[in-house]
Amino acid sequence: MLCLNIILRRQWAEHERLAYPIAQLPFQLLSQTQTLFSRRIVWIGFAISTAICLLNGLSFLIPSLPLIPVKRLGGWRGFGHIFTDKPWNAIGRISISFYPFVIGLGFLMPVDLLFSSWFFFLFYKAELVVSNALGLSKIPGFPYVNRQCFGAVLGLFLSLALLGWRHFKSIVQRIQLNDQSDESKLYRLALTGLVVGFASLCLFSVRIGMSLWLVPLFFCLYFVVVVVLTRMRAELGFPAHAMEHIQIDQLLIESFGTRGLGKSNLVAITLYRWFIRSFTSHPMPHQLEGLKIVQPDTRRHLYPALIGISAVASVAVFWVMLHLYYRHGALNFGGSGWGMQFGARVFNGLQRWLSLLSPADPLPLVGVVAGFGFSLALMWMRTRFLWFPLHPVGFMISSDWGMAYLWTCMLVCWMVKLTVLKVFGLKAMRELRYLAFGLILGDFVAGGIWSLISIITQKQMYNFWP
Repeated sequence: MLCLNIILRRQWAEHERLAYPIAQLPFQLLSQTQTLFSRRIVWIGFAISTAICLLNGLSFLIPSLPLIPVKRLGGWRGFGHIFTDKPWNAIGRISISFYPFVIGLGFLMPVDLLFSSWFFFLFYKAELVVSNALGLSKIPGFPYVNRQCFGAVLGLFLSLALLGWRHFKSIVQRIQLNDQSDESKLYRLALTGLVVGFASLCLFSVRIGMSLWLVPLFFCLYFVVVVVLTRMRAELGFPAHAMEHIQIDQLLIESFGTRGLGKSNLVAITLYRWFIRSFTSHPMPHQLEGLKIVQPDTRRHLYPALIGISAVASVAVFWVMLHLYYRHGALNFGGSGWGMQFGARVFNGLQRWLSLLSPADPLPLVGVVAGFGFSLALMWMRTRFLWFPLHPVGFMISSDWGMAYLWTCMLVCWMVKLTVLKVFGLKAMRELRYLAFGLILGDFVAGGIWSLISIITQKQMYNFWP
């Protein structure tokens, strides 16, 4: 992942000049601290989000106090269950939220991507309702929205490869010419790391029982997904990207069937579920944002630091989890059974695969093809018409659980940014950017205070997210 980021960084950060919304506040804190805190509008945003978080925290402790509703109005399930008549009962989970820090991040996102995010969420819900109205929802899985999103990932990856073709070609040429500059040496090291790392993954996978033909296919799909995920963070900055609807294992099973994959492959895929089930805290976007934040002269020190901390953290986190599980019991650790439920969900799935062998199912692949073509069409329109507002990134995350909670935040930010831009101009947009910094900083500072109180008192306190 680090080698891929080394190759992608210049194309995305310097040639395409992506927004990197999540990295903007840390960059301001590191390099322009005095300018940031000298602006009154930053403190206005800080006061707004801090007041909301502190008041809601007090309301959590003292229920008689008023609560400012900013979190998941409608709860985890949202309002979808209140629609009981056809075809609206197919609408699924939909909620309303106004998280201050998400609204702050939204103010840092490009207007077209804000529009695409909430538009495609409603587009996804419309697909469900229309399919139900036409009776097509009786076909299991139809309209295959998750597979459409997977196809969109593949299409977006191909578009990124074509957009960055000159950059990638120049890297290969510099290496072939044996250029001895520091940058060329870094690229040479990155390509070597890619080859050695991929070979190591293949060897490890074969040793745990995965077939040699499946190994490159599995990891190529995985790295396509994580590259597109990293691009989404760099361009859109969407804060919730579990992407649990992008299921590599399910796509392989639908393509080849459990019979075609065989027992050893199914077991190997199950052992890899820990890093393909969810992409919530994926390291690759964080690495790239770190490379964006630091100055060029200190970037070279960041590469060994990232490798070193990854090695230490990988061992430390396993030790910490085992220690806590043995000390407090894994069954109800943290006041819930999630620690056991996730493991049970994975291996119960393996049990079903092994006991109910099934052939390949080509129908969901139609959704993959449709999403792939739709994504390429959107990218083609964006390269031909500057005014075209739709981006495949919004379509790609439309059925992810994060959109069910945050689509209203994206809608509010889009309306505000568009109004400010049209009515007040670019100068007001710069002020809005500093208001965003205040909203984000205040929410995390106040939320951190409640977390610290929770650690000290060993009692549950208010969580500002999710």
